[in-house]
Amino acid sequence: MKKILFYSIIFSFLFAYAQGPDAIAITKQGNARGAVACMTCHGSQGEGMAAAGFPYLAQLPAAYITEQLKDYADDVRVNSVMGPIAKALSVEERTALAEYYSSLKLTKFKAPKGHVNLIAQGKKLATVGDQKLQVQACANCHGPGGSGHYMYIPSLAGQPAAYIESQLLAWKKGERKNSVNQMLPVAKNLDEKSIKALSEFFAQIHPVTDPIFSQP
Repeated sequence: MKKILFYSIIFSFLFAYAQGPDAIAITKQGNARGAVACMTCHGSQGEGMAAAGFPYLAQLPAAYITEQLKDYADDVRVNSVMGPIAKALSVEERTALAEYYSSLKLTKFKAPKGHVNLIAQGKKLATVGDQKLQVQACANCHGPGGSGHYMYIPSLAGQPAAYIESQLLAWKKGERKNSVNQMLPVAKNLDEKSIKALSEFFAQIHPVTDPIFSQP
């Protein structure tokens, strides 16, 4: 009887280990090494908190989320909140969280009220770019309507305007140091009004439920 109990405990442990980290538990409770619950800022279903400028994570590419968590942990992408959290997550936990959030679908969205003229300017920048500013259309990489394209290019549609604006400004000021080959030239050439226009435009687009994440 003791042997059976012993082996049951061993097999239970091995099974739990083989299953890998419990992503849902981490989103709700954090982990024992200091990572706080993801849902605190990103919502119970990865929907984000637009009013606070916290982005949604649901249905973003797993590869993209994994890459961003690694960059936070390595101080390539600097953020006083996300840096310590990413450092407290193991590589396996980051992967598990990325796959979990990628599997979720955004089910609720309410377009914020924006400024009509700014949104119109943002739409033009996003769809055709601006030759004078030497800025290509956002759609060239992020897909039509900012729906996301390929494994490492996220959806912009429906992300909080404050979040998009803060990231473009971070690239422009040299504070965000990942994806610099792609985003730095764009952000450097955008003035602050154009950044605000793009942010408001993308924020009011309903997120696509099945973004284009396939390889070219």
